This record gives sequence, C-alpha cells and structure tokens, in this order.
Amino acid sequence: MRNLKKALCGIMTGMMIITAAPAAIPGTGFVTEVQAATIGTPKMVSVKAVGKSTVAVKWSAVKGAAGYRVMRKTNSGRWVNLKDIAGASKVSYSDTKVSVGNKYTYTVRAYTKNKKTMSSYNKTGLSAVAGISTLKLSKSTLSVFAGSSYTLKVTGAKISPKWSSSNTKVATVSSTGKVSGKKVGTAKITAKLGGRTFTCTVKVKEKPVYEASATVKNNYAKLINAVKSNGGKLTYVSGTSSSKFTTTITYSSSDSKLHISHINNIAKVNIYITGTKIDQIKVYCEEFNNKYVSTLDATTWNGSNLKFYNTRTNKPGSDDRQSMANTFTSITFDAVNKILQSNVNLTLKSLGFTRYNG
Repeated sequence: MRNLKKALCGIMTGMMIITAAPAAIPGTGFVTEVQAATIGTPKMVSVKAVGKSTVAVKWSAVKGAAGYRVMRKTNSGRWVNLKDIAGASKVSYSDTKVSVGNKYTYTVRAYTKNKKTMSSYNKTGLSAVAGISTLKLSKSTLSVFAGSSYTLKVTGAKISPKWSSSNTKVATVSSTGKVSGKKVGTAKITAKLGGRTFTCTVKVKEKPVYEASATVKNNYAKLINAVKSNGGKLTYVSGTSSSKFTTTITYSSSDSKLHISHINNIAKVNIYITGTKIDQIKVYCEEFNNKYVSTLDATTWNGSNLKFYNTRTNKPGSDDRQSMANTFTSITFDAVNKILQSNVNLTLKSLGFTRYNG
C-alpha cells in the first residue's frame, strides 16, 4: 500500500511538471512560450474637426484597460504615438497640435497596468481635415469659353480633394481642379474633402468671333486691291541664296480670303485671312511630312505661344515642333508687316492685330 502511494505521488508530480513547463518541440532544442494575456482593441467612435485648431477623438472603452495610447498620422504619412492617457474610463482626446488644411487620421490602442500588454489597433482609423469649416472653394460660379480652362482650388487645403463634374460633355475637371470647357451649357463642378462638398456652377460659352471694325475692313480692301493690281501677289524675300525666305500674299476671289505663304529651306507656313472674323485665323505649318495647325486670335496674339496640333493625329506637337512652328509663324508675320508697310502704307495693327509686337 505504501509503495502504491509513492507511485501515485510520483505520477502526480510528473504531471504537474509537464503542465507547468513549456512544451519541447522534438528535434529542435526550442520550447514554446506561454501565450501572454490579451486585451481588446478599442473601437473608433468619431473624429471631428472643431474650429480651426482642434480635432476631437473618441473611442469605446475596453474591459481590463488601464489606459489608452492615441496614435496619429498626417496626410499620407506614418503612424506616430501621440498621447498616452491613463484611466479606463477616459475615452476621448482633443488634439490641439494641428494645422488648418491638413488631414489627420487617428487610431487607439488599449494597454494594461504598467503597459505590460498593448492591444492591437484599427489600422484604417478615422480621419478629419483640421479647420474644414473655414475652407472655401476659390470660385462658386465660373464662366469659361469652349476650348478654354480655369483651375479651381480649395483655399487653405494641404491635400487634394476629389473632383467631379455633373456633365463631362459640357465641362471636365482634372484631379488638380483644372476645369476645361467642352461645349455650351452648364455643369456643376464639385470638390469633396473632409466630409464637405464644395460646389462651383460653371457656364460654358461659345468663344466669341470678333467682327472686324469698318476701318479694319477698309484696310483689308486696300490690301486686296494692292494684291490685284500687282499681278495677283505681293512678295517679300529675305535671307541668303543658300537659306532664302520667301513670303507671298495672294487673294482668292473664290473663297474671299487672303492667302499668306512663307517658304524656307526647313518648313512652309500657310495662313488664311478673311478680314471680317479676325480672331479665327488658321495657321498651318508644314515640316517635311508633318503638318501642324493652330488658331490665331488676331486681337490677342503677341507673336508667340500658339498651340499647334498634328493634323493627322490631332495631338499637340512636341516641344521642339511647337517652338519651330511658333518661330516660323512669327517670321512670316514680320515679313507680312514689311509687305504692308512698303506696298500699302499699312501695318498688321491696321488689320486688327491690336497686340502684335512684331
């Protein structure tokens, strides 16, 4: 009987040792650790901007928590520890270290006594834009011409809002707020940021075609008569024999247009002018097998900055092609100015080019 008791005591002692000690992993020499106690993850309740300089953060209480750690990230940055708050019942925090226009995202971890155990956290968090109530859209109403653009902004915002248009056939808007007029009509452009929606009503108008004044029309008539009386063309030649520039003005009764042609050893420029609708002048520039076109506004053109498009692909030419086409267009009009001065005692300003600098 005494031997049986000893055996039972030995078995119980062995079981207690096995139960208390970490379990060995066969063939590895390592033992598993006893799993630490866990604590629940706080649920984010709300994050709200208050005035210009405060963001109020709230979360739910966690059973067994001794306190909470508030974490924050700014705009697209990383999480940083912001504040440790002692007390299981303290479930709110006012962040006053914020700047208007920045987006702040918050999350919270719970911890046990002496911070021995930290909970996990909501990795998405909740966000607010500081001072969102003070931000404004740069314009609430806007008028643009078809083919023109204007860039809207949410003033004071340090991040980009999400832009959209109610009618993309009338006006489109890019991710940076650039509004482009497409056709006559009205569209609402909206910017969404920090829970607010900013709206701008955009009216797209047809680009005006300026009717030439009676004086300008009379000057065109003088030029047309000079062309006709000089054998049907007026010519200006410059450059050298190896690099000759020839500019010619002719008139076609079939389309009632003045045709301006400029030819050099690199490219050819063709311009057609009616003398009545003076801001819709088409400029064609040919270089080898490529042909580019632009529309020139005689009332605003300053001698450069025309946008040329490939007539085959309808895409803008490269920077060097743009530069080339603008350079030869300017050279062409310089030559036309000389033709006008020497043959009819006029200048391009006499023909409606009110801001021409050549």
